[in-house]
Amino acid sequence: MDFKRSMVGLMMLVFAIGCSSGSDGEDTTNVSDTGNATSESTNDAAKGNDVASRIVSDEPEGAKPLVDVKSSAAVGDDVTFVARIGGRAKPFVDGRAVMVVMDPSIPSCADNHGDTCAIPWDYCCETTETITTNAATVRVVDTEGDPVRTSFEAAGLEPLDRITFAGRVAEKDEGGRFVVDVASIYVHGE
Repeated sequence: MDFKRSMVGLMMLVFAIGCSSGSDGEDTTNVSDTGNATSESTNDAAKGNDVASRIVSDEPEGAKPLVDVKSSAAVGDDVTFVARIGGRAKPFVDGRAVMVVMDPSIPSCADNHGDTCAIPWDYCCETTETITTNAATVRVVDTEGDPVRTSFEAAGLEPLDRITFAGRVAEKDEGGRFVVDVASIYVHGE
């Protein structure tokens, strides 16, 4: 029962973040002191809160597999871990710097010889329990702690990319939720 409750809670969180852009799905604007309207995503980029500003060319040291970090880290801990983008059919939240990642030891459907899965990054070949145990949500947040209004896709990231993240644990619960606010993103080569 706790597992189902935590999955519902995680889905509600992702839904709320994805749907908070307004009822019509349009980008909202801020009016600057000079009266000029500027988009929030432009403001985020100017403040260094965009995803691209977090991508680094050198892999952070001390990275561990996601599942190891998830099992031992507490809220507020600085962590460095390796993961792959995926864990559901749409791992990216539209219009927000939020995505789901999986521990790299869990094979995606693309890693299973002969599997013809159309969406291999959803890990549909794994049980829900395996996905919950080995998944995390990563996000880039602004100074208020809110996910920035951009996407990981806009920075060129794709499902199944292998990435090393360095950041701070923002949320963790007994049901498997594990959320990390990332400070740096290292994309591994092919």
